[in-house]
Amino acid sequence: MREFIDVEWLTEISMFKNHIRLVAGKGGLARHVTYVTVQEAPDFYKQIEGGEFVLSTWYAFKDDMDAGLDAIRNLCGIASGVCIKVNRFIDKLPPEYLKCADEFNLPLFIVDKSVKFREIIKSITLEINMAHVNVLVQLNDYYTYLFQTALENGSADSMLLDFARRSGLIAITVSADFKQLRGMRSFQKLPDHEYRLQVIKDIISLNSSPVKYFCENEYHIFPCIARGYCYGYLVVLSANMLSERQRLYIAQLVNIITIKWLDRQEKENDTLLSLLDMILNSPGRDQERIIQFLNKKSIDYTSGIRAIQIKYDKPNKNDTKVNFAVVQRFLADIIAIKPNLLYIWDKPADSFTLLIDKQTREGDDLSHGFLHSVAKISENYRDISVSIGPVVTAVSDIRVSIKMAKNSFLFKSGDESNVICYKENLMQFALLGGADSRESDFFLEYTIIPLIEHDRCHDDLIMETLSCVVENATLEQAAKKQNIHVNSVRYRLQKIKNICGLDFFNQNEKYIMIIAYMIYKNRKKYCY
Repeated sequence: MREFIDVEWLTEISMFKNHIRLVAGKGGLARHVTYVTVQEAPDFYKQIEGGEFVLSTWYAFKDDMDAGLDAIRNLCGIASGVCIKVNRFIDKLPPEYLKCADEFNLPLFIVDKSVKFREIIKSITLEINMAHVNVLVQLNDYYTYLFQTALENGSADSMLLDFARRSGLIAITVSADFKQLRGMRSFQKLPDHEYRLQVIKDIISLNSSPVKYFCENEYHIFPCIARGYCYGYLVVLSANMLSERQRLYIAQLVNIITIKWLDRQEKENDTLLSLLDMILNSPGRDQERIIQFLNKKSIDYTSGIRAIQIKYDKPNKNDTKVNFAVVQRFLADIIAIKPNLLYIWDKPADSFTLLIDKQTREGDDLSHGFLHSVAKISENYRDISVSIGPVVTAVSDIRVSIKMAKNSFLFKSGDESNVICYKENLMQFALLGGADSRESDFFLEYTIIPLIEHDRCHDDLIMETLSCVVENATLEQAAKKQNIHVNSVRYRLQKIKNICGLDFFNQNEKYIMIIAYMIYKNRKKYCY
C-alpha cells in the first residue's frame, strides 16, 4: 500500500498514458507529489511551497519565452513536475526549456489544448487521496495493535520491534534517568552501538528544554511528556527526513509509551509513598518491610543514609503548578553524580524526598564531596530549595533525617542560600524536640560530646569548667569554685572553639553552648 504519490506513479495512470507526454526531466520521476495546482501569474513560482504538480497554459510568458525559462529554473527546486498546455497560447516548448528540465531533473510534460485541466486535476487528486487513505488505514491498524498490546500489558520491546517492521526504522526508548533502555535487540546489531548509545545520552543531556521533538544527525528524539513531566524519550534512527507515515506512527507510539511510563511511575510512586509513610509513622513495627524495600532498591542504610528535601518555589504567586521540567533537570544533574538514590514524589505537597546511601558526616559542612556538588548544582536552579538532613545508620532514624530536612525549610529566610543544612538549626531542633529527643542527640554530638571525648583522651577538665561557668555568674566565681586562676578558666574555654567550632566568647555561640550544656545536664530527668 502506497503512502505517497511520486511523478513516476502518475505516468502509469490512464490520463497520463493517453493524453500527457513527458518531454524532459526523466531523472526526477521519483519526486513526491503533494497536490496539484494551476498557475498562470508571471511570478507564480513564489506561491509554490514544495511538491506541487503545476499545470499551466503558459499564458503569462507567451510573449516573453525567456521569462518563461526563468520560471522553469525557479520551479526546479520546489515543484514535483510541470505540465504545460500547447497549441493554446504557445505551439511548442523551446529547446532551452527541455535542456534546463533535464539538467535539474524537473519532470516536464506537455498536454494538448483539448484536454481540460479539471480532468487532470481530478485524476491526480484521486491518486493523492487514495495514498492518504492508505496511510490512514495503516495508521488505524497500527493504533489498534498498540491499543490491544497496551491492554494486554505488552512490553515496550515488542512494540519497538513491531514499529521497526512497519516503518523500517530502528527505535529505542530511554528513561529520563538513563537507567531503563528498551528495544536494544535491534540496536545492538548496529556497528558501534555502545558509542551510539553514549552519543544519544550526550545529546539528551545537553538539550536543556526536552519538551518537543529535536534532531541531531541521524538521531530523531521524541520526549515522552505527561503532566509537565518528561518520563523518557523515544529515539528513532534515520539518516533521512521522516516520512508522513513514519511521523504518524511515531506520534501513536510516543503516546502509548508515555501512558505506560506514567502508569508505571504512578504505581511506583504509590509504593514509595507507602514506604515513606512506614518510615515516618511506624518504623519499629514495619522495620523488616522497610529494610526489604531498601535492599530491593539497592539502598544500603547501614553505610550511612541521609534525607534531602527538594521544594520548588514558584517564582510567580499566580502559578498553580510546579514546573516539573525544572525539577526533573535538577534531579537529572543530581543522579549524574549519585546514580543510586531513591526519590519520592509527594504530589500534594509538591516536594521530593531523596534517600541517599553511602554518606559520611565529613561532608555536612558543604565544603567538599557529594554535598558540595549538590550546592554547586543548586546555584543554577534559583527556584529550587534544597534541605539536607543528617546521616543516620538505623532504620528508626531515617525518619529523623527526613523530618529535620523538611523542617529546616521553616527556618529559612528569603535572602539566604537556597541550600539549607540541618546543622544550621540544630539548637532549634533540640529545643523543639526536647532533651531526650533524637534531634537533641545530633545537637549534643556537635557540641558537648566532642568536649567529653577530649577530656577523656587528654585528661583535661573542660566540661567541669564549662559546668562551673554556666552555674556561676562570673568567670571569677567559676575560677574560685575550681580553685584555679581566672586565666586558666579562659584558657580552657578558648579550647572549645578548636574542639567543636563554637567560640564561647562570642555572645551568640556562648548562648548555644549554654543551651547544649543544659540539655545534656537535664537529659532523662524531665518527664514528658
